[in-house]
Amino acid sequence: MDEQFLQKLDDIRKQFAEANYSSAENQLQDLLKEFTEESNFPCWSILRWHEAELMIHLCQFAYSDELLSYKLPTEISGIPSQFQGYYYFVFALNLYHTATLKEAENYVQRSISLLEPYSKLLIEASCLLGIIQYSSNKLEDAEDTLTNASVDAISEDFPYHTALTMEAMSNFYSYKRDSANAFKLLIQALQFEKDITNTMLFSKLHYKLASIYLRNKEFAKAIEHLKISNKFINPQDIRSALEIRYILAKVYFETRNYDKIPTIIEFMRLQLQSYPSVEMTVNLLMIEAQTFMVLEDFPNALKKTQEALVFAESLRFSDHKLAMCLMILSVYTNVNDQKQSLQYYQQIQELLVEKPMEKTPYYYYVLFEYSQKFASEEVQFKAYKDYCTAWLEMHNNHSIEHTNFLEAQSKITQQYASDPLLMIQETIEHSNSLQELMDSDQSFQPKKSALIQDIIVMVEEPLLHLHHLLYSSYVTSDHQHIYISEESHSLVSSIQKYLSKFL
Repeated sequence: MDEQFLQKLDDIRKQFAEANYSSAENQLQDLLKEFTEESNFPCWSILRWHEAELMIHLCQFAYSDELLSYKLPTEISGIPSQFQGYYYFVFALNLYHTATLKEAENYVQRSISLLEPYSKLLIEASCLLGIIQYSSNKLEDAEDTLTNASVDAISEDFPYHTALTMEAMSNFYSYKRDSANAFKLLIQALQFEKDITNTMLFSKLHYKLASIYLRNKEFAKAIEHLKISNKFINPQDIRSALEIRYILAKVYFETRNYDKIPTIIEFMRLQLQSYPSVEMTVNLLMIEAQTFMVLEDFPNALKKTQEALVFAESLRFSDHKLAMCLMILSVYTNVNDQKQSLQYYQQIQELLVEKPMEKTPYYYYVLFEYSQKFASEEVQFKAYKDYCTAWLEMHNNHSIEHTNFLEAQSKITQQYASDPLLMIQETIEHSNSLQELMDSDQSFQPKKSALIQDIIVMVEEPLLHLHHLLYSSYVTSDHQHIYISEESHSLVSSIQKYLSKFL
């Protein structure tokens, strides 16, 4: 009976993987009639935890203590170890979804010790353990765990589980901000297309690829993968539908197609009525906040971001909170509220101590805005250099493909050594020429146009401000300590050479 029961559970888990939740729920209810609490308590307990897992997929218990209202025992003695290992795996999975990572890690490790070696369920449990470990910032342990799971899946010739381990490992590299390796693993996972096409995993791989292409300004490729992902999702897989729309909204935001974003917002808001995901609610509010920021509607941008921050308190990771605090800092900076700006500036520093994160160009630009309004000239100058360096590094290090648009850091331009002001003036003029060219020439590819717009945003305001700052240092004796270092010469020269690729 135990083996037959486990086979039925495997069938249910397959339905989960394919997002056939109605079918899974029907099978669960049939089994709960057969295995009641009175007649077979161990089987009943495992079914109840699967029922809780189903509720997570349907998002009714997502990030909620309500999940733990399933007051089931943490010990079931007198049953086969494989059976008990299955119980602890589902128990740990549900603990993970309630953000109790330490307990989840303990139970999944117990599960692994009891499950049959080289089994599919053991590989799933190992993936879960790896995810928990990197979520707890145990990066070396996570890498070992996920690598071993992948080796087992490959050696046992489990195509779906091989792709699953690769997807888990790509998440690990994304967590480490290593887009190149994350991208390679997602591509490798798709080599098992015929074995995973009808699963949630297949759709997920494509929208994650789209997310990486988006980060690297490959907008056409991002949309291509979003279309594939959307084509193959199960209608019951609302989470994937939301993820796809969220990434598409970011594509439209990056390409400045703001008129297309309201339709996506309405779609997401409608879907969230039946799928009350905290994470997706945060994403929706941040899209709205970013749109208000572009329109310079700072009160509404602040309102949406603060709403998102309230929801984000229940999320497991602090990445979302950092993005929100940066946006709030930008709002308060733009409305000249020094007291509130300082509060969020300090909160950002505390978040970075808690868990270091990728310092994106946006991060440095917000700090530049803040320093320009409220900090000393030395701090302003450093913030500008940090911002430009981060922007250049992002395009040089995170590019999926080598393109003619990316230029490596150049050597110091000696001809400007005696006159840094002239160097900066000519760089600004270069960006102005690009803007004029874009306005007059409609043949620019969307990707190139988006890159040029980013360059202009990067160059124009900070360099004008830096020009004024440096000019003051030349004409005012009180500011003689401000100067252009060789590093700064190299940086501005790099920007110039980057701009020249487009003319």
